[in-house]
Amino acid sequence: MIESIIPAMLFLVVALSFGSVAYLIVRHIAALISEEVMSRRTRTLIGIVVIELLLAGGWIWLHGMALTSPHATRDSTRVIGEVFGGAMGLLLALSPLFYLLARSNDRKAASGLK
Repeated sequence: MIESIIPAMLFLVVALSFGSVAYLIVRHIAALISEEVMSRRTRTLIGIVVIELLLAGGWIWLHGMALTSPHATRDSTRVIGEVFGGAMGLLLALSPLFYLLARSNDRKAASGLK
């Protein structure tokens, strides 16, 4: 029973930590770039790409650590792959929704509505 809960807990920790870091990165990029220069749609796409790259980098790093560590179990690379693959898949599944929301916000901003 506990073996099936560990990947879910690891997935939650990975998603929350990478999500919050990526959110901060995207917010700092958005603060540096004004609305006239880059639309919300473009910033959303850049944010999704940045988050995906962070997840891919974390996956590669942890996979390498699991291969070289003498304390890692045989299933550690499989669990790491499932967790990071699930996080990346979830983000890609939600990205059309994020894009549509950003497009809607761009249209509202262009028309002057709030």
